[in-house]
Amino acid sequence: MRLQRLGLVLVPVVLSGCQLLASQATESASVDPLLELAAVHAEAGRLTHALPLIVRARELAPGAVEPKVALADLLAAQGDDVEARALYLQVWRQSATAAHHFGSFLLTRGEIAQARAVLQSALADVLYPGRFDVLVLRAEAARQAGDYQAALADLTKADRMHHGQAEVAIARIRLHLAQAEYTDALALYRELAHNAQDHPELEVIAREVADLRQKLEILRPRFGS
Repeated sequence: MRLQRLGLVLVPVVLSGCQLLASQATESASVDPLLELAAVHAEAGRLTHALPLIVRARELAPGAVEPKVALADLLAAQGDDVEARALYLQVWRQSATAAHHFGSFLLTRGEIAQARAVLQSALADVLYPGRFDVLVLRAEAARQAGDYQAALADLTKADRMHHGQAEVAIARIRLHLAQAEYTDALALYRELAHNAQDHPELEVIAREVADLRQKLEILRPRFGS
C-alpha cells in the first residue's frame, strides 16, 4: 500500500517534469527565427541590430538556454567579458551548445585548462550537432597546452566525422609546426592552398608558413641545407 501511494505521488512529479521539458523545448523553437536573424547581424558586425532581437527572444522564452547563450556571445563580441563570463557560468552546464560557446570563449582568452574541461562537457552529448567543431576547438586547446597526442586524437576523430575539411587541415599544420615537423607542415599547407583557396583562415596560416620559411632560410647558412 505504501509503495502504491508513493507511486501515485511520483507519477504527477514525473509528468510535471516532462511537461516542463516540453515547454522549454517549445519556447526554444518559438524564438529560433529571432536568434537566427540576430546571428546574421552579429556575424556581419551589426551588434546593435542583434541585441534587441536577443532581448526579445529572452522575453518570449525566459526559461530557454539559447537566448542566454546568444546574449553571452554578443557581450563577449563587444568586449564585455565580465558580463559575458557571468552569463556563461549560469548556463554552460545546461546544454552542449552553452558548453561549446563557453569553451570557445575561454580558449580565446587563454584559459586553456578551463577550456578543455568545458569542451569535454560539450562532447559528452554524442548527439550534439556541433561535435565536429568542438573536437577541433579542443584539439587547439590541447596543442596550446603542449598535449600533442590529445590534439592529434581529436583531429583524427574530427576527420573521421567530416573528412577533408579545411579546419582540420589548418589545425594539423599548426600541430606539425608546434612539433617542429616542418616538412609535413609545408606539404599539408601546399595541399590546403590548392584545395581550399577561398577559406578565410588560409591567409592567416599562409603568414605562419611564410614566417617559418623565413626562419628556415636564416638558419640554412648556419646549419647547411
